[in-house]
Amino acid sequence: TVRDFDEAVTRVTFGFPSVDAYYAASSSRNVISDVKTPLLVVQARDDPIAVSSATPRDAIAASEHVLLVETESGGHLGWTAGEEAPFGSPWPDLGAIQFLNALRDGAHLEGGGGGEGRGAGAAAAASESLEAAI
Repeated sequence: TVRDFDEAVTRVTFGFPSVDAYYAASSSRNVISDVKTPLLVVQARDDPIAVSSATPRDAIAASEHVLLVETESGGHLGWTAGEEAPFGSPWPDLGAIQFLNALRDGAHLEGGGGGEGRGAGAAAAASESLEAAI
C-alpha cells in the first residue's frame, strides 16, 4: 500500500519517527488557514493517495479564499473527460480555467469565513463547470 511505502521509504528518507508523524507534518490542515490567495481544491472522495478523511473541510469552510469541490469518484488525478475535452484533458482542467478567468475578471470567492476575498463569481464558474462535467 501507499502507507507501507511511506513507512518504509518516505518517512525514513526525510527523518520522521513514524509514518503518522510524516502525514501530520505534511498535511495542508496545518497551513490552509494561512491561504490568502484564491485557491480551488478539487478532491475525489475515492482518492487512494490524498484520502478524503484527510481533507481539512472545517478549515476550508472557514476560509474566504478556498473553494473545495468534491466528487464521489476520480481516484488520484484520474478524472476522465468527454469528447469535448481539449486534447483529452481531464474535466477539472476546464473548471480550473473558468475559475482563473473569473478571478481575472474581478469575481469574488464566497467563503465560509463571512467575508469576501478577491475573485463569488469564480466559485460559481468553477462549481457550475465541474457539476456539469460530473
